[in-house]
Amino acid sequence: MSKSTVRLQDWKVMRNEQMVVGPLDIAFLPGEITVLMGPSGVGKTTALLSLLGYSEKGLTTKGVRHEGTTCLRPGELLHQATVYIPQAVPFNPNWEVGSFLCRLPWGERRWWHDFWPETPSRRRVVVSVLSQLGMEKRMRATVAELSGGEIQRASLAQLLLLKPSFFAADELATGLDPGIAQWVLAQCRSIVQSSQGAAVMAMHDVFSALQIADQIALLWPAKLNASPWVLRKGDSCWEVDLLHSLLCLARWTHEFGESDGVRQLVGELRSSLVQPPAVGGGVTIFKSDGKTVSVPISSCQAGLQEKLRTEHSEPVRYEEARRVFIGLTWPVKNQENTAALAEIPLEIT
Repeated sequence: MSKSTVRLQDWKVMRNEQMVVGPLDIAFLPGEITVLMGPSGVGKTTALLSLLGYSEKGLTTKGVRHEGTTCLRPGELLHQATVYIPQAVPFNPNWEVGSFLCRLPWGERRWWHDFWPETPSRRRVVVSVLSQLGMEKRMRATVAELSGGEIQRASLAQLLLLKPSFFAADELATGLDPGIAQWVLAQCRSIVQSSQGAAVMAMHDVFSALQIADQIALLWPAKLNASPWVLRKGDSCWEVDLLHSLLCLARWTHEFGESDGVRQLVGELRSSLVQPPAVGGGVTIFKSDGKTVSVPISSCQAGLQEKLRTEHSEPVRYEEARRVFIGLTWPVKNQENTAALAEIPLEIT
């Protein structure tokens, strides 16, 4: 099947009729990488599997999932060639790398074979692919003999051989040292661009995500009832400090998601960050009773003032007088910083 755009519209994943992920509106385009981000437990793996058509007991989906012009049924797998690499790569430790890669379903299959055979011509192709990944000398090694980085390179070898139209990976570079992780992700980027397949990857590392992604879907905890944010390269949020701050804020909302102030904060932040204010020096506070107040930073207590006047965007978490403030501060050129905070009385935590 040709490389088709996969789209989700008003896509929700439910557990016992309670929303776990969503509603998500996003398109996965050929030649592009989409990264799913959010705190641990927010549903990145669940979203990834539901996109592919997989599910687990107790989970249901709502909304529309398109593949090209086809509307897919719940539980229907993508029709185009797809490769999924889970967080725990499912390689048998006794498998021999070259033999395993030879037997993957790539290239022509002879009608008299029930499987793709390990022939001299197929071995030559595998050696060539492993050479591209710096692993030509590991052709006859078993998986148990490989390092973590080599196992991930073997995963990339599958992509080079299978040339999937759609590629999904869950924490592909987790556990690797920074140099190897960056190399693996750069190779992934190169493969996706050259094959014009679409890719979606779940990851935590902010720097890596910004380096390889064309768009990032930031997932918020389900208790907020906040739609995931879809950020495109070039957006004002496409910046290391600010994205890191948003991920910190997403983690804190696990603690305080029942507060109306927190829900208002997340709902208002997206528009504030897309179009940052021209005038700085103010802080907007969303209170737990639903009220919103705006005051100059100079009227805040000294400790909070210091946090809000930091030079770079950063997450804010500050306690005083039985209250917690969480939110973001961001700079305004040649002026004092601007901030948006939710105020949470400690009694409700």
